[in-house]
Amino acid sequence: MFIHVGDRLREAQKKQCINCRELGERMGKSQQQISRWRKSSDLKVHTVQSLCKALDVSIAEFLAEKSPR
Repeated sequence: MFIHVGDRLREAQKKQCINCRELGERMGKSQQQISRWRKSSDLKVHTVQSLCKALDVSIAEFLAEKSPR
């Protein structure tokens, strides 16, 4: 199973109505860095952990596959 982490990040941001600028501010990163992560298919574990902390979600929740509609 392959997880596109950038897709998960976009979904989490959309769910919480958080744009790249706001997420970047929470993490001390630039809006451009967040945008690059959104395009990535893979990220380092510590980056995913930082994103989850900033989004206030568990790693399992962040990586969980979306339920079918």
